[in-house]
Amino acid sequence: MSVIEQIGDFIEQNTRFVGGTDLFLNYLPEPIKEGVVTRFISSSGAGTLKTAFIVVYYISKDWSLGDREVRALRELLITHRGLSGIGWTVLGDVEVGNEGFDEAKRQVTSLNFKVSYVEE
Repeated sequence: MSVIEQIGDFIEQNTRFVGGTDLFLNYLPEPIKEGVVTRFISSSGAGTLKTAFIVVYYISKDWSLGDREVRALRELLITHRGLSGIGWTVLGDVEVGNEGFDEAKRQVTSLNFKVSYVEE
């Protein structure tokens, strides 16, 4: 299982978001109007120990709900900082970014962070 799948599973297991319904990997499917997108940006490292840059996007028409959900997602990811036994760990802080509105007038907020993981 890839690191992005592991992070998606972690979010699904610890939030109300359901994979394939309102939680997606890498992109938001065309007919879906709102949701959480966990996206793999890049990876580096030597051997099997890697560092990846990950962005989680929260896309919603309700900015106040989005603000609460983003704070909860950030707190969840921060709990996974440091040493852990499940294959990946958050390095440093989880930064929140306001990406503004997309073409459908939905608020887009991002959570940007790095993870360390062992590539299978």
